[in-house]
Amino acid sequence: MANQISLSWMSKHKNIWRLFWNAPSNSTPKNFSIGQVINLHNLGRVSPVHHNCFLARLSHNSVKHYSQLPAHQGLFHVTMPDLDEGRSPSKSPERKTYSGKPKVTESEVQYLYNKEMVSASQYMQRERDKLMSEPRSQIESYHAKYTPRLFYLEREQYSSTAVCLPRKDVTSIDMSHKEFLEKIMVDKNAHFPISSIMDCIKSLGRNSDEWLIDLNNDVRFLRLSIIIKAVCPSMTTEELAEVLTLLARAQIRTRNFVLPTLYDECCNRVGSMDLRTRLLCLDSWRMIGYPVPRFCEEAFAACRHDVSNMSTAELLQLIYLIGENRGAPEGLEEGLVKLLPDHLTSLSLTELGTVCTGLFKSQTSPRTSDLMMEISDHVCSSDIQSVHSFFIVGILKHFRRQYTGYQHFFQYVANAVAPFLHLYPLMSCMQILLTYATMHICHPQLCDNLAHEITHRADQWRSKDATKILWSFGTLQYLPDKPYFLPTVMEQLIELQGEMEEYPLNLVSSLLSLAYLQRYPWELINRLFSPDFLHTIIAFMDETRIDLRRDMLLLDRAVEIECPEYNGNRLDESIMLRSEIHSSIAPSVGQQMATRSDVRFIAGLVRAAVGLKEHYKIHAILPHFNTLDIEVHLNEHNQPIPFESGEPSADAFSRGSDEDSNSFLSSRKRSANQKCKNAVALSSNLITTMTTGGDASKEPGVTAAETPLELRDVRDGPKRIKDKRRNVKRILQKPVPAPDHSNEKWLAIVVWARNHSHYGGHKLLGQHAMKRRQLELLGYHVIDIPFQEWSQMMKNRDQQENIKHIKRKIFNNSHSSI
Repeated sequence: MANQISLSWMSKHKNIWRLFWNAPSNSTPKNFSIGQVINLHNLGRVSPVHHNCFLARLSHNSVKHYSQLPAHQGLFHVTMPDLDEGRSPSKSPERKTYSGKPKVTESEVQYLYNKEMVSASQYMQRERDKLMSEPRSQIESYHAKYTPRLFYLEREQYSSTAVCLPRKDVTSIDMSHKEFLEKIMVDKNAHFPISSIMDCIKSLGRNSDEWLIDLNNDVRFLRLSIIIKAVCPSMTTEELAEVLTLLARAQIRTRNFVLPTLYDECCNRVGSMDLRTRLLCLDSWRMIGYPVPRFCEEAFAACRHDVSNMSTAELLQLIYLIGENRGAPEGLEEGLVKLLPDHLTSLSLTELGTVCTGLFKSQTSPRTSDLMMEISDHVCSSDIQSVHSFFIVGILKHFRRQYTGYQHFFQYVANAVAPFLHLYPLMSCMQILLTYATMHICHPQLCDNLAHEITHRADQWRSKDATKILWSFGTLQYLPDKPYFLPTVMEQLIELQGEMEEYPLNLVSSLLSLAYLQRYPWELINRLFSPDFLHTIIAFMDETRIDLRRDMLLLDRAVEIECPEYNGNRLDESIMLRSEIHSSIAPSVGQQMATRSDVRFIAGLVRAAVGLKEHYKIHAILPHFNTLDIEVHLNEHNQPIPFESGEPSADAFSRGSDEDSNSFLSSRKRSANQKCKNAVALSSNLITTMTTGGDASKEPGVTAAETPLELRDVRDGPKRIKDKRRNVKRILQKPVPAPDHSNEKWLAIVVWARNHSHYGGHKLLGQHAMKRRQLELLGYHVIDIPFQEWSQMMKNRDQQENIKHIKRKIFNNSHSSI
């Protein structure tokens, strides 16, 4: 037993694999004793310097090992431990219940910072010293509770409504509170007047935060908590707020028995509190970390009456607290947003970052772009290098919710932060990269610098970080030109297999992101589709209601098409048929035809170009992508070939394929239909001209008779289906490859939307580039119609010119440059 190591157990312990990889080539895990491994691992934990050097050496060796990876794109191998060693194949793997965030004890994180006890004021003072240092050269630190509160350093006005401010050590310590504490320990049954208790609390509050943290572990403080609980109902509201402030500064444990009583008292008195007291109590509870949902709801509701009279500091603090609470009663946030333009010019960049973070967390977006433009101008005119990266990330996150470009803003931020990424925490680097990927903006210098910093701190990765990093680069279709990037990524994906079993979403997303970049690690894909791991995924989906089937299907089909030499495990399609996939994940053809006016418009032009409806087909050529394309077949004489009668026609494919397609259309607002009126009318004119010889010059309204068949059949098609899993079965169909040895040409006319490519550019994003790549591998001649092209065509009122343009693309087989 001592000489045997369970690899499945060790996969859940970070950095253990590094120890094995560093072993001599003639050594196997069985040559190690469990005691040796644990001793080595503990030695690293006891000695941070030795630990860092040891990990750096191991990481270097691992990268050197992986440097033998093939340079060509596609399937490749990685050296991966057998996680199934010693596991009986007849038994299902033991599944741990998914429990959300990992549980940590209070002594691990809540009260320790960098392995030393610190107070909020200590942390803030250190961070302010770092940010004020010239030139900026110190690495930032991040604390989940204290870093968001750094904006309290910006104004003195926060001192009356906030708990956390740098407090200088007192020069003389009042001894009266010590005498009182000794007295309550001697006579535990004595009754003390509230005035004496409050005098003691005020005396304690004059001490430093460091002294209060030490007092928190004192048995006398526990006795004082018992007394506070007993006299709490007799305290005034101001005294109650003062007690809460002291407990917050002392970092009282959330399991302390006095907190439920104080919570009830705050809820009972919230109506009698003024704005200052409400903010102070809200901030105290936030500092303590004790959940008080009822008090927050009632306090925020009471704040609606004070919005018009708030000062700048009160406004910003309330937005911060709303963000930490993840929302507020209806009407409060809108009122605060309306006041922001009046205070915007007086805000520091740190305060502005707090505002943006609060609005992002509460999912509040300005209804007009004027405020966003003012924020953008304010950031671009400020010294962004002097701000903690947490607040830069907060501003970027808020802009992530906007669907307009603000290209100048993102360009300025990228240029400003790129030289300082080595001073930012890993989490900030990851969030910056994620924001730019979400906005489809690729800044090469920023991406390269981020890749350098992220890979050099790979030992700090969580599986969540690895997933977001890979998703960002995969979405942007950008592989950093760093020889160590891919090897380091592979190393971390293998090392984090223990976390991946707890959060299989991360492994699925990571491998799919690598597939966008045309990279397929054989062993990891084989592990993902193994029966044991699929069982883990099913349990994860059942517990979290997160559907991973579409992503797994995309990866499975990508492996099938792009890596025909792969012979490992594949997706069990019975998993896909367990239940219906939600229509928002796999929309029906009818829904897509109703929402994509660009496809309807181009379909009308294609029909006018090829002449008959039998000569083209609107459907998902790649069913696993489930996105509509237009397929045309040409013979050896470059003439359209009608589809066989046994195949569904263009009309049939455009009908709604599930029972809610009709209700989906009927629920659309009139303004949405009016928005695509011109496109629909133009398509109608073209079809009428080519089929009935009508006058295409006039501009009729959108009537039922003139509506294109593709759209009309959606409205008039069948409303109900018998098989509720038909939507799943449709995307499970295998794509039909073009014939290899034939004079026929199978054309795939792909209409790319605005959000399919980089912002302001033509380069396709990762998923859409993979789709185009697979179409070509299946033998289709891809005819690209990018957003810039079809939008210009929709503006062009010369219908005959548009038809000629489509004819040239189809019959001359001219390809757009994507």
